[in-house]
Amino acid sequence: MNPISSIAVSGLQAATNRAQSAAGNIANRNTTGSVGDNGSYDGYRTTGVTQSSQAGGGVVSGTAPVDPSFVLQFAPSDPNANDEGIVGVPSGSLVEDVTQLALAENAYEANLRVLETADQVARSVLDIKT
Repeated sequence: MNPISSIAVSGLQAATNRAQSAAGNIANRNTTGSVGDNGSYDGYRTTGVTQSSQAGGGVVSGTAPVDPSFVLQFAPSDPNANDEGIVGVPSGSLVEDVTQLALAENAYEANLRVLETADQVARSVLDIKT
């Protein structure tokens, strides 16, 4: 694979991670989890994307829980509530997650265009040689 294509593919993978993280956060937005006396939490933990540049170009990305990944909420009727009526709910913002989805879409489109352009250039070079 040519270097330009591998850089664009790494961008596509990063955009996919960003979309998956945001979608998971949105889907689990209204879930609750039990909070133990020691501060443990057994519910969904909000995630974010980590990204770093590669030496040869492109990016490496992954997901990790954000800090704090949950917040406490008073909900005495919730089945996960402790003796004080406290549950844990995922932290984060719906606006932030929808923004992350839009960023992922834009990054995906940009990297696809890079792949298309690289393909067109390669075809042009082949046409010149023949």
